Amino acid sequence: MRDLLLALADGRPIPMEPDPTICRITPVPGRPIRLERSVVDRALTAPDSVAVISGERSWTYKNLLDRSAAYAASIRAAGAAPGNHVAVCLPHGFELVSALVGALRAGTAYVPIDVSHPVGRRVRIAELAEASLVITDRDHTAEDWRCTVLNAESVTDSLIADAAGIDEETDTSAPAYLIYTSGSTGAPKGVVITHAAADNTIMDVSTRFGVDEHDRAMALASPSFDLSVYDVFGVLAAGGALIIPTEQQRTDPVAWAGLVRHHKITIWNSVPAQMQMVLDSLVGGDNDLASLRTVLLSGDWIPVALPGQLRTAAPSARIISLGGATEASIWSVFHEIDEVAPTWVSIPYGRALTNQAIHVLDEDLRERRPGVDGELYLAGAGLARGYHASPEITARQFLIHPRTNERLYRTGDWGRRDTEGIVEFLGREDGQVKVHGHRIELAEVESALASHPSVSSAVALVDRSGDSQRLVGFVAPAPATDAPVAAGLASSPILDDVDNAELAQVAILGSRRALHSMARVLWDGGLDSGPRTHEELLALATPSHHGLLTRWIRALVHEGLLVESEGTYCMHAEPTYQEAEALDVRIREMEDHTGYGHEVDAYIRNCMAALPSLLRGDAQATELLFPEGKADVALGSVPGQPCQPLLQRHHRPHNLLTRRRPPHRFPAADPRGGSRRRRDLDSRS
Repeated sequence: MRDLLLALADGRPIPMEPDPTICRITPVPGRPIRLERSVVDRALTAPDSVAVISGERSWTYKNLLDRSAAYAASIRAAGAAPGNHVAVCLPHGFELVSALVGALRAGTAYVPIDVSHPVGRRVRIAELAEASLVITDRDHTAEDWRCTVLNAESVTDSLIADAAGIDEETDTSAPAYLIYTSGSTGAPKGVVITHAAADNTIMDVSTRFGVDEHDRAMALASPSFDLSVYDVFGVLAAGGALIIPTEQQRTDPVAWAGLVRHHKITIWNSVPAQMQMVLDSLVGGDNDLASLRTVLLSGDWIPVALPGQLRTAAPSARIISLGGATEASIWSVFHEIDEVAPTWVSIPYGRALTNQAIHVLDEDLRERRPGVDGELYLAGAGLARGYHASPEITARQFLIHPRTNERLYRTGDWGRRDTEGIVEFLGREDGQVKVHGHRIELAEVESALASHPSVSSAVALVDRSGDSQRLVGFVAPAPATDAPVAAGLASSPILDDVDNAELAQVAILGSRRALHSMARVLWDGGLDSGPRTHEELLALATPSHHGLLTRWIRALVHEGLLVESEGTYCMHAEPTYQEAEALDVRIREMEDHTGYGHEVDAYIRNCMAALPSLLRGDAQATELLFPEGKADVALGSVPGQPCQPLLQRHHRPHNLLTRRRPPHRFPAADPRGGSRRRRDLDSRS
């Protein structure tokens, strides 16, 4: 009934019952194969064919076969055993490709680490992955890897003759790679993908779009971005050649266009922004892209004008929109873009790939009717095992459907399906965004900023005001004690007729009252019965508020209200309601002295009373701070007070953010009632 009323209110067609056949997986027979086996078999079949080109050099499949065998032998000689994790931190090029293939030939799973990432993140990922070995170049061997380091320059072909255990593994259910994505609690999450899962996607895409030994493909993706998995193990398994830009060419779209023209590249696989950069770099009647026959675009929103521009530059190209998640082996859905209707404001997400499924579900995991918004869940052969060494997060994101017993991955994305079964992507509910195709949890950025001792809190946003998007962070300085706050206000000339010392005391008491409310929420959430781990405390909140709850925990520990010991948290005493009332009485007394007004007290107490519902996702923080999207309540209750400029500054960006809406081809209503507000809405998986 609710769906019907929403459709009528929005002027949309009355929703039909969902067609179960549209979202059902139709199994396609075929035995999966290990990723390295496909490449090795191709190399044995055509050893003299060109496999990789970079700069002025080229390498044959025989070169790749020998070099990857040398890496495999070195990996085994260094003590890595089948099933171990081997981190690979090398610049983009033939050595990187050889090391990735070699790691799999040794029976290990590879963990790609981008050499351009900060050293702290590089080392942290190797540590989180529990890597037994890291392969890197001489520029990075001295870093604090905390495991065995293999210098790529020490890998020689002479090791092949003494190699044992190369190409012996046959288990396709074993992990092939771990890719670390941004995490909402401040730590990256390691997605574990098996050979069978990745092979399902790769074989489907190559077969569906006819990728073969005649193709040449541009390899732009970072090894830590899963588009690179198809570049290496899709293109090479099909017998094609990889064109890898040099370090000088990697960020130059003019050079990319030149590479397409010079090498007659036929396959393009990138995020939409990179293709847009190339199109923008073309001059006049340039036909640099004329050789392209298949363009695969994924990882972010595709601008509706891009397909038309691309069709002019590459008239023979098939333009394919792909989507999915790292947790479902590169891609799960596709849509071939023909003509873009003038009324479209977004490109369709599409239908599921072979042996995969995409569901649009409500909060009770029931399939949504066509035209009704729901949360997107992925299913099928591409699903990851889960997150490495993170059973709680795995259990939260990967679930078994209670009625169908189908294993699902909860994407956190929203969408809807039309009557023909095509899914439209609407955006995200939480703080996850996409920047240049990379999936980023804003909470992880905020956590890193807030970890600095001089920062008390931080907010991260995506700025799209210029020609390119960028991350922007805002921080609030952390006072060592309450004394600087009081001293600062006491010397302030803003209000000469107010006792600033007493006004500062109001602020201090208000801060203590807020901390007390946070402590009470955690006490009622389980700390009353004993210590809890960080993950157990995070279960009190929706995933989109894990960053917020983490900041609460950090603040309570700093103030001594929460005690951390050996990975658990506890409270030595209950934060009682009597203590809260006593603080309220003192605040009201101080307000009477300062003329601060009881409206502020009522306003703040209303916010604090809503903290449990805020964590559950039943209340919006912005709606509490700015009821009905206005700052009148906050600003009107504190005329002429020092906090008014702060509220005004906060209100301005709030208006900008809440005005932004996800692109729609027809009006959308939130099935849960109310609007979905996001700090960034262009975050397509």
